[in-house]
Formats: sequence, structure tokens, C-alpha cells
Amino acid sequence: MPSYVVAGTWVAHATAPITLTFQLGEFPLEFRIHNAIISAKVSGPAAKGGIIAGVLDPEEVLPVFAKVAGAIYAPLCDPVDFESIAVQVRATSDIMLDGSNGDPTQICNGISLGIGFDAAAVQLGPLVPPAPDLPDPCAG
Repeated sequence: MPSYVVAGTWVAHATAPITLTFQLGEFPLEFRIHNAIISAKVSGPAAKGGIIAGVLDPEEVLPVFAKVAGAIYAPLCDPVDFESIAVQVRATSDIMLDGSNGDPTQICNGISLGIGFDAAAVQLGPLVPPAPDLPDPCAG
């Protein structure tokens, strides 16, 4: 990941998609961020005002949402019923997946994303084994 620091601000551009995992109750939500740019104001062992920006592929986001939606409301396991959510997710596309924009002849196929963060140095303890995979509520 090429990076540089200018006037105390660190900037990095991911050359491959990065994956961020968020926890929603007992569900891990993994999102692949394409064309990610990460920046933060660095001061000693801390970073303030950080931003992770990039593009989500709606077709990668939909399976994540489908699993959670089916666990919350079982009828959404039916692909026909889930399609109403899929249409809404795809409709949020506001940029091209490659990060470009501005060609009115193209239909946007990516969802822009920006996540703010602050960070600090910490003392890590022993590794904790990952949680077991939750069963897919829509399987079988």
C-alpha cells in the first residue's frame, strides 16, 4: 500500500480491495472496499480525524445484507422478497466501481463510502480465537 506523510497527515492508497468487518449484534458484516484511500493526522502514537474512503460493490454488499435480513425476518430468505431490498441497495450507486465519475453515458455501479476514525497506540494481549461462523439463516 503506497503511502506518504505531508505536514503530519498520513495518506495511503490501497492497491487491492481492503476488508473491514463490523459487528452487528452477533453478525459479522464484512465489506470489501475498492480503491480505498486512508488518511489521518498523525501526532506521536495517535491519529486523529482519520478517514477511510472508497467504493463498495453493491453485488458484494447484497449477500452480507441477505444473511442479516433473513435472520431478522425469515421471509426475507426468499429471493423474491429480498429483491425489494436489493433494488434499494443498487439504487444507492453514485459512482463507478473503479472510482471514476462524470461519464453521463454510464450507469453508476459503485457506492461511495467514507468512514471516520481516531486511533491510538495500545498494548495488545494474547490472540483470541475467531468466533465460530454463524449458520446462514436462509440455508436449507
